[in-house]
Parts: sequence; C-alpha cells; structure tokens
Amino acid sequence: MNYFVITRPLEQERIFVERLLAQAAQGGVTALDHSRFIFSPMLEIAYLCFELPALGGFSGVLLSSAQAVEALCAMDRDDDVSSGDPRFTALFALPVYVVGQRTAEKAKAAGFSNVVCVAETASDLDQSLPDGHFLYLSGQDIRHDFHGDARRRVTRLVVYEARLAEDLSPPLLAALRANEVGAVSFFSVRSARNFVELVAKNGLTYSLASVGALCISEAVLECIRPDWSGPCFVSDTPDSEGMIDLLLGSNAERDT
Repeated sequence: MNYFVITRPLEQERIFVERLLAQAAQGGVTALDHSRFIFSPMLEIAYLCFELPALGGFSGVLLSSAQAVEALCAMDRDDDVSSGDPRFTALFALPVYVVGQRTAEKAKAAGFSNVVCVAETASDLDQSLPDGHFLYLSGQDIRHDFHGDARRRVTRLVVYEARLAEDLSPPLLAALRANEVGAVSFFSVRSARNFVELVAKNGLTYSLASVGALCISEAVLECIRPDWSGPCFVSDTPDSEGMIDLLLGSNAERDT
C-alpha cells in the first residue's frame, strides 16, 4: 500500500483528512479511506499567555493563521484571565482582516462579527490594508511581517508558538523503511525543512526517491528541492482546498 503522509499539527491534520475524504466521496473516489494516511506532525502548537493592549486606538485586527484564533479562544475561555475584561469584547467588535477562508470561518465562529477582508496570502492582505492602526495576532515564527508606514501602523502580539517535532512518528519510519510511502504533504517551510532533516537523521534520505512531495507553495518547494530526489508538486492555491485537489490528483495518478 502507498500511504499518504500528513505533517500538519495533530488537530489540523485530522480536520484536513476528514475534509479530503468527504470531497473524495463526493467525487466518487471510493478507494481512499483513513487506512491510507499516516500522521506525523512536524510542528506542535503551544498557545501562549498574552495580555491584550487597550484597543481604543485600533482600526482592526490582522489574522494570518487559524491558530491565532484558537490561541485567542483558549485565552478567552480562561476565566481567570478574561472574566470581566472589556478588551476581549472590544477585540471581537473590531473589523478583521484575515489570510485564508479557513481563518475567516474560525474568526466568525469565535465571535468576530465583522470580517471585512479575506486574502489568499499574507502579502496580498498587506497590499490591500487601508490606513490605520492594526493589531496583528501571530505565531512566534512568521514568513511575512506586516510593515507600517506614515499612514499605517501595525502592532504585533505573539499568541502561539509552533515547536518543531523531534522525530518522525513510528508508523512513518516503518513505512519509509518498507518503501510504502506514496506522497508527503507540506503546509509550511518550517515543517518541510524539519521533515527533511529528520529523514536524514534516521538515515532514510534514500527512501524519498519514489515519494512525491505535495507542497502548498513555491517557497515550500524551493525549501526541499535540494534534498528531495522524488517528484515534487505545488498546489494551485496556497490553502487547504488546493492541497486537497493536489492530493486527490496524486491519488488518481497512482491508481491508474
């Protein structure tokens, strides 16, 4: 059996696979089920304690990741922190500018009532922001920072950290040694780089010769290209929907 490897943080990877299988079923793909997937998260999400600033002078909130929304919700659920704090109420009332449809959905579900802009990438969002003062809720490590100028100010608040996994999961190690991995999905540069390094640490770089790399962006592809001897593919769009299409296309090719 050729397995598909999902490298997202644990909760995200399960949600991704459920969405993928639902789309596969709608398209009449019956040969794809849970048994075809191996989970090996390359990042572990840790939500941080943080203190919201006074929000009276802010024009809106920037969210480039659904994890930032989850971190905010975790803090909001902590009654010792948020109980009676008017800053949380004020935050949810601000206009929200997000990267990705999933982040927008998470923001609305969390209680943000005014999602005014949904961009495909952080760079696209940066170019479309109006003048004003924005609060950027982010992870510790980011690829794109929102820069201010004379008419626009951005205050960044780190609310979560993505920590690197220390090794590949035992099922993945076994599958690589048995040459049973068909493709690996990569959703970020950090997770892709960590995967390649952990494969090398285990002396299994040779096993990648027949493994497809499914990359969410050109940046991810360029990160692994020097060390990846197998075929590489890039999603048409840098989001979960694009990756689902890419993986289903890869599955169709392998089944023909």
